[in-house]
Amino acid sequence: MTQRPEHPDWNELAALAESGPEAMDPELLAHLAVCPRCLAAYGDAVQCLDEVLAERVPLAPVARSRVVPLHRRRSNQVWGAGALAAAAVLLVLLMPRNPAIFAPEDPRTELQTRLSELSVEGPIYPGVIRLAAAGNERYRAGGPVTAEADALLAPWQERFAADPADSDAAYWLTVGHLAAGRLHFADETLRRALQRHPHATSLRHLDAITAYRLSDLERAEAALLGLLADRPEDDFARFNQALVLSETGRTDEARAILSILADEAGSEVLRTRVRQLLEHMQH
Repeated sequence: MTQRPEHPDWNELAALAESGPEAMDPELLAHLAVCPRCLAAYGDAVQCLDEVLAERVPLAPVARSRVVPLHRRRSNQVWGAGALAAAAVLLVLLMPRNPAIFAPEDPRTELQTRLSELSVEGPIYPGVIRLAAAGNERYRAGGPVTAEADALLAPWQERFAADPADSDAAYWLTVGHLAAGRLHFADETLRRALQRHPHATSLRHLDAITAYRLSDLERAEAALLGLLADRPEDDFARFNQALVLSETGRTDEARAILSILADEAGSEVLRTRVRQLLEHMQH
């Protein structure tokens, strides 16, 4: 899907929150995924409506025929509490997973460490804040499944089993499976999650990476091209695309992408991997 030629008006955003993402025009969802201005306007709407709902203002119908420009938006249009929750979920799904530092006792901490180890070679995982000193010696297949890995997976397995629509549980469960080398379990988890959240950026990143680790480079490339069509500014997806191009013999195309990333990438993790991959391609 590509960005729409026109920005949505305020009524379209109101209708989105009232009906939820399942009933919306896919082109509008794709547009919000790649247009920072409209996504910011949508976030502003959610925030201001939260304040209005606190005053218990009755639900007002959405007038689809009345066009109100975004720059004139006000809090006089009200969405229901269920719609507000759906709007908040949509914002989370559309935004890329930002790097985060978790508390030591947080179950995500160890998984985040595993991502830093996996990102030393092969694709870069979403949410990585640093690279480990050494990578995974069995990168494609992963390491052996241990009791420790089972313990890391347990809370996310329980959450995902209880609610298959829980995209956060799907993300961390997939990360755990990939870290443990359970590639087909990761693939199955993503298949189920993406059926419910086909535009979730972080899940789409993991889908491309899982295909890569399953040595299905054609599928990995297709997934990355789809992600970049919606988010052309995603430097991590561009790096992973360059990696696939390099491994399929298209080194000139890979170098062209990497040379741009070497100059423009804002992430130190990304710049380090760009240098590593360029050096590897010279041998």
